Amino acid sequence: MPRSNYLFTSESVSEGHPDKVCDRISDAIVDTFLTADPHSRVAVETMATIVRQGTNAESHASFSTIGTWIEANNFAIAGPCREVFLEPVTGVQGFEKALVEIQFPVRPAA
Repeated sequence: MPRSNYLFTSESVSEGHPDKVCDRISDAIVDTFLTADPHSRVAVETMATIVRQGTNAESHASFSTIGTWIEANNFAIAGPCREVFLEPVTGVQGFEKALVEIQFPVRPAA
């Protein structure tokens, strides 16, 4: 007999998350939405990132740091990275101190 009086919810994070702290953060966000509105439909993904400030030429050190961390923690890069500018960049001078978040999708290394 099918049940029509239950609420099915699901929460997950991307495969290969480097730390279970991300799971706790996602759970807390989903719980907050469901507490405020039990009929919420929520999907949350969290990821570990690195934030750098400086010119594009200086970004190589940040890419090297996160790449070294990924390998040292037995992960592999699972797709293309993203660079998210956290502050507006205005004019050429703005790029000298750009605040950028670098994100890599990862998976467990084979």
